[in-house]
Amino acid sequence: YEKFITYLKQGLTNRGKSLSAAVVGSGDTGYGLTDNALKQLDWINIMAYDGDAGSGHSPYSYAVSCGEYWIKTRGVSKEKVNLGVPFYERPNWAAYSDIVAANSANAYKDSTVINGTTVYYNGIPTMKEKTTWACNNAGGIMIWEITQDTTNSSLSLLNAIYDTAKELLNKEVVDVPSENSVRVEAENYTNISSAQKETCDEGGQDIGYIATGAYMDYTVNVPTDGVYRLKIRAAGATNEGTIQLVENNNTLETMNVPATGGWQTWKTYTGSNTFELTAGSHNIRLNVTKEGFNLNWFELEYVKAATPTVTPTPTTTPSQYQEYDSATVYVQGDRVTYKGVNYEAQWWTRGELPDTCGEWGVWRVVAN
Repeated sequence: YEKFITYLKQGLTNRGKSLSAAVVGSGDTGYGLTDNALKQLDWINIMAYDGDAGSGHSPYSYAVSCGEYWIKTRGVSKEKVNLGVPFYERPNWAAYSDIVAANSANAYKDSTVINGTTVYYNGIPTMKEKTTWACNNAGGIMIWEITQDTTNSSLSLLNAIYDTAKELLNKEVVDVPSENSVRVEAENYTNISSAQKETCDEGGQDIGYIATGAYMDYTVNVPTDGVYRLKIRAAGATNEGTIQLVENNNTLETMNVPATGGWQTWKTYTGSNTFELTAGSHNIRLNVTKEGFNLNWFELEYVKAATPTVTPTPTTTPSQYQEYDSATVYVQGDRVTYKGVNYEAQWWTRGELPDTCGEWGVWRVVAN
């Protein structure tokens, strides 16, 4: 199989096509797909169902264990993994559409009794839970199989998957500060003018009612010398605003803050300038030169280490004369260098140090 799949991959690649495979959920059978064969696949669809013919058919816990087997144990990149979900029950293989046709309340359960038999499947709550896991930990969802869904849009498993994924993937992910970066909540100011605190939809408080000319002062402890840039978390209804980052009357950054469509519709913006900061305490001011936004937090984002200050090494121009030697006899006109200074002998001498002769001595200073 490994030789076959390698050969198939080469042929498909040459034709501009991709190669995928549906794979078992987990267990020893999974090792039938060797690591080398697995590397040939552009993505895999995990059949995280039929765990057994009863309650172990495809619970949430089984889906997670299957996903983790292929991602963590077998080392497949999560972007290449699609989590398979069933649109049918066990043990009788009836379609989800038949289950909810019998009773619409079955859409919100994972088991029910049909014709005297307890059947197990995935209802809307579990399907949403699996979709959430796939959005956060895998590359997508695979369905087996789509024709078994109900045509009732309010009870549809496909709609539940779509709505959950849309809500999760369209929501901006707010990153955490990187190492050596400093994030400051806007409400933690030491001084403020023409603005005030208010409750923030993202939790805690933000600074709102900001007028043109407003400012907020902060004391910020910078952890290390480095090059930084400004990031802000802002929200504004309709008008673009402008904010400045200032230290000691030196403007480090001026940023335009676009409207986001609402006073609590938050987006993160990063300045285009970089600036060097030293480790230690800094008194920072945020100046608002044009109103139009609320502020949740700002960040001094670490970019790279500071450029080291290079102190030039003093250089000495080499002398054209020989170094003075106390054992050598020198006569009038001989020149030597001693301790970086050039001297000329006025008459015969030996052993007289050039820097001890004085104005009327045997040695006189000459230019280089």
